[in-house]
Amino acid sequence: MKYYEHHMIDLVASDQQFEFGKDKLDMLPQYCKKCHVFSLCYGGCPKDRIIRTPDDEPSLNYLCAGYKAFFQHITPYLKEMARFL
Repeated sequence: MKYYEHHMIDLVASDQQFEFGKDKLDMLPQYCKKCHVFSLCYGGCPKDRIIRTPDDEPSLNYLCAGYKAFFQHITPYLKEMARFL
């Protein structure tokens, strides 16, 4: 069976996808897990985790500062939009 013959739900619910998500979370430094915008970025893509945290932990996303600035900026607007919904 060719890869494009699989249904999306089969791919998303696969053991391989579950393990990827678990590994993605397990590899995060505590610096990320304690961050106030973690629920918005979840550490970003693992391929971008190439720098160290201020506490010298490995696996910090090199886009971290930009994510923080962006999510801090948009959070009030997201809350306002949610209020309207």
